[in-house]
Amino acid sequence: MVKWSLALKFYAYVSLVVALQVRLDASVSAASSIPTDLHIDIFDQGYGPGGRLSSRALNRGTAEEIVVDHGCQFIRSDTSFTKDLFATWVTQGWLKEWTPKNPTEATTGSSSSRPSSSFFGFPSLPPFYHPTSSQGISSLVHKQVDGWDERATLSTQTRVTSVTHTPSSSNPWCVTTLCGKNAIHDTANSDLAAAPLTATSFYDIVVFTDVSSTTFGSWHRASAMASSSSSSSDQQPLPEEFIENVKARVNSRTPLFSSIIVFDTPLQFDSDAVTFADDESLWFASRASSKTSSPDSKDAWVLICNPSFGCAEIKRVPMQTDDGKFIPQDKKYLTNGPCKVMADSFVSYLKDQNVTVPPIVQIDGQRWGSAMPGDKATPPNHPTKETLKGVLYDSATQTLAP
Repeated sequence: MVKWSLALKFYAYVSLVVALQVRLDASVSAASSIPTDLHIDIFDQGYGPGGRLSSRALNRGTAEEIVVDHGCQFIRSDTSFTKDLFATWVTQGWLKEWTPKNPTEATTGSSSSRPSSSFFGFPSLPPFYHPTSSQGISSLVHKQVDGWDERATLSTQTRVTSVTHTPSSSNPWCVTTLCGKNAIHDTANSDLAAAPLTATSFYDIVVFTDVSSTTFGSWHRASAMASSSSSSSDQQPLPEEFIENVKARVNSRTPLFSSIIVFDTPLQFDSDAVTFADDESLWFASRASSKTSSPDSKDAWVLICNPSFGCAEIKRVPMQTDDGKFIPQDKKYLTNGPCKVMADSFVSYLKDQNVTVPPIVQIDGQRWGSAMPGDKATPPNHPTKETLKGVLYDSATQTLAP
């Protein structure tokens, strides 16, 4: 049996379908089942599968539970492969076109010099898709995972900490994993277990689906320490050439923040989604109830910052200490810092539209340190790019749609 390890957190689990399109003993199509001679272990360091396709429930288990997408806001299909795949998912009832009420392009008249760009083609380049489930965008991931049989195993709260290669072995790839709360990206340092659970497995093939796993050093909790040297003479870490090729292909990364705000009563605003052309902090805003489950008495919105704001915030509050240690995101910092700035900006926009704004009764957020790739067309010394503690970031706003 050929054993695969799909190591580390996914940017999107759609990549798994692409990863399976290889020739082993049989060609695997997107719609087919996993071949009988193939077993796949998937490791995800999060609480559940999804990566950038993430959802969370506020007030879970109560009458006021609100499901929000705090990563990707919708899914696009711009290639022949994904068009066929999406058509299959629509037929299966997994996916539907998302058509928010009165999608709006907002120009605030700000003096910002940031160039205008749409949010992944929104709203002028539809269609935009979202799962049919009211449980958020991550439900599409669950649909895929639930459709596999025992030949595929998903392990959450599991982080790959090292990968070595022993050419003479029948299963040449050795993968060491860390399990439990120590694997979670943003567990506070004070909450880390002194003796965390670890495991070692051996594979024929390892697929990295998160560039951070190979391009970051051991300081970052997403790192597989793939570039570290092995203690055994017959074991080899990943070739430096491979790591450098990944870095060159990635070029740079763009950090983003999402702010989740809940209004005390429904907002009397006749639009479900707004993209901002020249706001100092905002890039996109969408009403949660247009996609997911929300109580009628409240109104939750998800705000996404623009790349310029994201980079400025990463510079203001770095992800590393001066001596290079990882800094987990702190909820108090998020809610009182970037998330509040974004919320205030959205409230100001609404008031400019003569909307009566009810009190915000809840605020939450997320830092995406590597939300998306930077612009590959510009060199590392481009004015929008800056290296912070060894990591190249890009503050340019790209349309990111054909």
